[in-house]
Amino acid sequence: MNIKSQFPIFNNNKGLIYLDSASTTQKPEAVIDSIVQQYSNNNSNVHRGLYKIAYKTDTKWVEAHSIVAKYINAKSYKEVFFTKNSTEGLNWIANTVSLSPDDVVVISEMEHHSNVLPWMKVSKEKGVILEKIKVSEEGTLDLSHLKELVSKYGNRMKVVSVLHQSNVLGTVNNVEEIVKVAKTVGALTVIDAAQSIAHMEIDVQKIGCDVLVFSSHKIYGPSGIGVVYCKEELLNSFEPWLRGGEMVKSVEEDNILYNDLPWKFEAGTPAIEAGIGLGIALKWFEKSVEELGGWSEFKRKEKALTTLLVDGLKEIEGIKLVGGEIEREGIVSFNIDGIHPHDISSLLDENGICVRAGYHCVQPLHQKLGLNGSTRVSLGIYNTKEDIEETIKQLKKVVNIFRK
Repeated sequence: MNIKSQFPIFNNNKGLIYLDSASTTQKPEAVIDSIVQQYSNNNSNVHRGLYKIAYKTDTKWVEAHSIVAKYINAKSYKEVFFTKNSTEGLNWIANTVSLSPDDVVVISEMEHHSNVLPWMKVSKEKGVILEKIKVSEEGTLDLSHLKELVSKYGNRMKVVSVLHQSNVLGTVNNVEEIVKVAKTVGALTVIDAAQSIAHMEIDVQKIGCDVLVFSSHKIYGPSGIGVVYCKEELLNSFEPWLRGGEMVKSVEEDNILYNDLPWKFEAGTPAIEAGIGLGIALKWFEKSVEELGGWSEFKRKEKALTTLLVDGLKEIEGIKLVGGEIEREGIVSFNIDGIHPHDISSLLDENGICVRAGYHCVQPLHQKLGLNGSTRVSLGIYNTKEDIEETIKQLKKVVNIFRK
């Protein structure tokens, strides 16, 4: 099965090696076609028109929500609403949950800025205590520290919001255990699945979380659309953060009757073509995983490429991996003594290799580890053994340039 041939960007950029899927994934032709078809055949707003093309758009919009709900094993599409991205989803919950002074919100030291900045704002404005689960020197979360925080604060701990997979370390956190511990004091549990969504099966009922967010563009779908899963009973109790068109059934002088779920939380005109494209992306990805032999084979292949990458990096003079001997899932960050990450990225780009350099929107973790950024290689379904081997080859040449 030739996955790369299904992505126009590789056909239009011969020899391109794309290793920045943690930032955004490339888009298969099926997703691109769905956007063109929507604009060409059924372009209309949702929940508004009574004509045929509007009915078709409405049907596709509801179907997209249903596809997402099934993909993450939500009980109903009513538990899924669309946002711009994971960032907006995390801001939504931070601005929606009721918190008082001296309540406690717990995140971790490896969080993306999207799950740090909203809670910092809440902490400053409401007097909420913000705690962080410690990261070990190896690069894993210290769950014993979470248990210590539970013992310290008890039911004052109102929210535990953590990422599923680190976009720097590549490690996967035991979110089921985190949720279990948080629930001993009744805390609301929030999972940022922006990275994990494209690397493993996500089952919100198995995880047991109250809220989970992810972005379409991280799983081969269009940008500009994200997902919030939230338990139906919570959505029924929450007041909408954004307000405007189509999230109400009626507006009177002194009364608002909200729309049914999930539309109650989708104010204004959404990114319709992107939402439809997300549904197509999930169906395409699911089918592709099946054609590759199922999730176990998909993960075996990704693990083999990750191991090949790590082993190759260890051969390079002056290499230092971010994190110790940890289990990584398709993401590896590193530094090379005496060479700035930006220089590594720029020189690899001259050979058609795309990697990320900088803090990756996780500056606090880099600072904790004493790092001024890093270079990151992140895998997608289209990456091959040859991609990794060529990248290692070119990295060695980069090192030789600076060692002369």
